[in-house]
Amino acid sequence: MFSSAAVTSLLVASVANAWVIAPQAQRSFTRLDAAVGIFYGTCTGSTSEAADLIHQAFGSGVAAEPIDVDGLTDDALAASLKEHDALIVGAPTWNTGAESECSGTGWDKFYYSKLPAMKSELSGKKVAVFGLGDQSSYSEYFCDAAGEIWDVFNGLDCKMLGAWSQDGYEHEDSKSIRGDKFCGLLLDAVNQEDMTEDRVKQWVAQLIDEGILAK
Repeated sequence: MFSSAAVTSLLVASVANAWVIAPQAQRSFTRLDAAVGIFYGTCTGSTSEAADLIHQAFGSGVAAEPIDVDGLTDDALAASLKEHDALIVGAPTWNTGAESECSGTGWDKFYYSKLPAMKSELSGKKVAVFGLGDQSSYSEYFCDAAGEIWDVFNGLDCKMLGAWSQDGYEHEDSKSIRGDKFCGLLLDAVNQEDMTEDRVKQWVAQLIDEGILAK
């Protein structure tokens, strides 16, 4: 039998140890093995800024630091895409009105030269898409590149997440529309910059609800 004083001491020690052990029980992420990998192409820097906001919304313990695809060789990018449980991929629309290769970034070549051979490795992986565009000056082509990137990953039998409402936008048309929604988060840093941060936070919360972090 333990004395009441001994029991009290044991309880205090258990509580103290719980506070020490619990954080260690959480999965420890590094830059390469974080659950979510964020990859983007950029022309003016706006897509990079959006990627940073997405990273912040997930938290550095969950998402890896965003990677500019133009900073990697095709082989290095292919290897990096395979290292995460889920992917968030984004691009601006620079080649306005183009039928393909709309982003004007390193994605354009990689889509069609390297990705098709990765179907067996990426099939079933959870993927969400975001895009940047100008819905005033290019109202008929708003964020077309996001639609292209969605099509490419969807064609690899990835599990596509993150469809986003068209409410609150002023575009005329977009190749990113699937049914009555956008295929992913579309942002307008030119005309609706003040809405970007809230949209990112809502979208990330939606992705979590959709199971992007589930095993």
